[in-house]
Amino acid sequence: MKYKQKQWVIHQGEPYFIDYYSEEYDYYVLIKSINRNYKQIKENAIEDIYPVEDIPTFSEDQTILTLTGQITQIKRVDKCDNYTTYQTSNGVWCTPFEITEINY
Repeated sequence: MKYKQKQWVIHQGEPYFIDYYSEEYDYYVLIKSINRNYKQIKENAIEDIYPVEDIPTFSEDQTILTLTGQITQIKRVDKCDNYTTYQTSNGVWCTPFEITEINY
């Protein structure tokens, strides 16, 4: 296994999360960051996958912009969940790639 489960990677220029690796069938299950579509990729077909170097991080009460254009705040950071780590003030859980920091 070249990559670990619960790891962010770039695949075809987009951030994906490795949710699962099947040793029995030799494939990865990836979740796309933005639309949360699942994709299975055989290990021998992953030439275009590489680890994310810098995963965006946010703090509680930090003002952010969501992909839907909403300006909101981070209300909770779940350090046990590597996929949807951040809960916004409107109750939505987001991946680090679905939100952007706003600095005034």
